[in-house]
Amino acid sequence: MPHITTRSARRADLGELRQMITAVAAHHGDVAQIDLDHLNRDLFGSHPWVHVLVACHGTRVVGYAALCPLVKLQYCARGMDLNHLFVVDDLRRHGVGRKLIDTAIDHARARHCSYLMVGTDPDNDAAKRVYLACGFTPLAHNPDRFSRAIN
Repeated sequence: MPHITTRSARRADLGELRQMITAVAAHHGDVAQIDLDHLNRDLFGSHPWVHVLVACHGTRVVGYAALCPLVKLQYCARGMDLNHLFVVDDLRRHGVGRKLIDTAIDHARARHCSYLMVGTDPDNDAAKRVYLACGFTPLAHNPDRFSRAIN
């Protein structure tokens, strides 16, 4: 297994992130409409909208996880949505995704979240297996969405 580190994204990562986000969109049959200005605004602007974690193999960014805040006000419960999880083709099935998930859980825990949510394409059985192995459970009303308690 390659040595992988994780960290919060930096402005210097924006170009690589844009390429990976474009790859995610293409995988789902979409055309990405992302540009560096909007990505910079959403990650590093005066009111950041999303927190991105990156996985690195040496100095190369090889994956990312995008986290957005959630809340269940009626339960006083903070959460995070793992909105995107992506690993470059040549490092899939090497534990990079799991490392990003573990880092996302730590990130959410540090922000006093009690749960982490993630969804996947209905046909992505590999992703579903990974989420189940990482302690997520499918939602009863939507088996393509998963939740994991954070304690």
